[in-house]
Amino acid sequence: MKILVRYIVIIFLLILPYTPLTFAQEGSQTLFTTQLYRGLQDPRTKTFTLTAEIESSIDSDRVSVIWQLPEGLRAESVREDNDFILRPGTNTATLDVTPRGQLNGNVQVSVQSFESTKRYTSTQFGNIRTDSDGTILPQTDEYKALSTLNSLQTISSICFIISIIPLVLISLLRRFIASRQKTQVISSSQTDSKILEELSKIRKS
Repeated sequence: MKILVRYIVIIFLLILPYTPLTFAQEGSQTLFTTQLYRGLQDPRTKTFTLTAEIESSIDSDRVSVIWQLPEGLRAESVREDNDFILRPGTNTATLDVTPRGQLNGNVQVSVQSFESTKRYTSTQFGNIRTDSDGTILPQTDEYKALSTLNSLQTISSICFIISIIPLVLISLLRRFIASRQKTQVISSSQTDSKILEELSKIRKS
């Protein structure tokens, strides 16, 4: 049961889409554009992944990805990537973050490319709102479903532990009874040996 629930959680995470966080975009250049997405929040750790999806028409290794987070949102990985490489097509930059209590603020990601003497910038930002427990609001159906699966996994783990406790106790009891029986047999043998020795002494006398 525990393994089945774990596989269901993994499959559930793999098929879930990202939630767009795009509210506005700054920068009028067309060399590359940026979209900002939020991954599903982990109900246990409250951590989730921010993904900047960059559509580029250029090939450049002089790119910086700069994240700006509101107070109360902690980065779990590198916040700034000065060695990012753009390739023609879709590029992604990610950042794992964890809310610390209640917050209501904007997340911003800026992608900067330096070409010759010019600097091109594409910026996206979106709002993040959480309750006092750090849960993103409003709660999505996917988050509620994952919370339910985690609860089932916890319950199955508890049931598994409870189910093996009697087996452990029975095994220990059997070992204790077996050791007591062995002690009694050895003690009886030793007593019989002492009686024979006394009888032998009486006969000799």
